[in-house]
Amino acid sequence: MMLKLPVCPYCGAVYYYKDVRNAAKQATACCHHCKLRFGVRARTPRILLLLCAALLMVALDVLFLWMFPNINLAALYLVTLCLVAASLLLAPYVVRFIPLEKKYRK
Repeated sequence: MMLKLPVCPYCGAVYYYKDVRNAAKQATACCHHCKLRFGVRARTPRILLLLCAALLMVALDVLFLWMFPNINLAALYLVTLCLVAASLLLAPYVVRFIPLEKKYRK
């Protein structure tokens, strides 16, 4: 899984982080350069990202409990909260723009 911002599947126009976040909320979007519509695929890659983040959170919590047996629950919550925030910030990097059939482009 490559973490990079998507580009227009027709003309290769680059999209900024904020534009990708807004487009991820919709099923289709329109290119700001070539004005053609394309599909936005966000669900499956986002689920994979969150699954990887959840596994990493569990592994880090177990590692901290093993390394620091006297650690309190608040510290584990803080570590988990930081990883949740990081995974939410990475969500636009797994969105993909896909071309639509010709009849749906305009």
